[in-house]
Amino acid sequence: MKSVVLNNPDRMLNALRELDLIEVAEHVVEQMREDVLAWGEYVYEQVRLTFRAKVNGAFETMQAVFFPSESLDPPEDAEAEQRVQHMEFQSLETIG
Repeated sequence: MKSVVLNNPDRMLNALRELDLIEVAEHVVEQMREDVLAWGEYVYEQVRLTFRAKVNGAFETMQAVFFPSESLDPPEDAEAEQRVQHMEFQSLETIG
């Protein structure tokens, strides 16, 4: 089974902290990992997570965007059982 590593958790935490959403950090990371693992293979595209959160007293629809790390090559097929998917947090946006 592959594992998923977030290479820049501090950047994501800072973005969540700015909106006073630090309490959803663990949920966002776990959902990203589940989505990446559900693909069943190496991820080459962005992963977008949409969730609702209370921002400034009102519920907002938020979107966190992650990309696979460009500096790392995908594993060979023989390494499929031990592969690691490295992801980078890109942005946190209000979408509605």
